[in-house]
Amino acid sequence: MKKKIKIWMMAATLVCGLILTTSCTKEGDIIYQSDPKDQASTVPLVTVIYDPNALGDKGYNDLICQGVEMAAHKYGLRTMQLSPATVDEGLAYLQMMFQVMATTQDTIRRLFIVAAASYDDYLRKNISRLESNPYTDLLYFET
Repeated sequence: MKKKIKIWMMAATLVCGLILTTSCTKEGDIIYQSDPKDQASTVPLVTVIYDPNALGDKGYNDLICQGVEMAAHKYGLRTMQLSPATVDEGLAYLQMMFQVMATTQDTIRRLFIVAAASYDDYLRKNISRLESNPYTDLLYFET
């Protein structure tokens, strides 16, 4: 019995390790997380936040996603596309980003694109927090 518990614990540890290093998109594509020991990139970053479950319906959000990825490929940019499951999850993304950007001291250019009116109140109340970082810009597609 103890041997089975040890095996299950080892398996659980392995699975947790894999979860921490990878995640999947809705389409099942695997995204590998970078090794924390790797040096941080100085390449400009474009982050897009959508309404909950906004991607995948072949609507304008999919066109925004494709356009951002095409521009990133053409100009050598990094991207992060966030399509939260709920508005609360999207607000948590925004809160984290605003908190980090208000205190970041690096000179990496960052563009945040918000393609969702769901976050209007939060954005209007917090936009001034980005003023302290001259390397961060916000593009708000109010729909």
